[in-house]
Amino acid sequence: MSDFVLVHGAWGGGWVWDDLAGRLEKAGHPVTVVDQLPSAGTDPSVLGDLIADAAYVAEVLDKCDEPVVLVGHSYGGMVITELARHPKVRHSVYLAAFLPQRGQSLQSMFGEAPLPTWIVPLG
Repeated sequence: MSDFVLVHGAWGGGWVWDDLAGRLEKAGHPVTVVDQLPSAGTDPSVLGDLIADAAYVAEVLDKCDEPVVLVGHSYGGMVITELARHPKVRHSVYLAAFLPQRGQSLQSMFGEAPLPTWIVPLG
């Protein structure tokens, strides 16, 4: 059996994994769900960034007994890329996720083009 750590995307939380986590557990796989990344939440004065998110997930990985399959959805792909060399990561899985190079920003992935409006809040 494989151990899984599931990392949600932006504008989400651990709840997005409820169905998949249940199915994996039913199949006998241990599952850890990251409930809320530091960059998620409703209070802008306390939100973290990609570095904080990666550090938070690294703490989750440090507590794992076995190497894991690290799964990231959407923005979670940005986070798991930063952890690809963590000793507890056996495999990384990108589920409809951004797949940057390590250290690459979302802005640099789009090059000279402006970020899509679904990424940058209009205001």
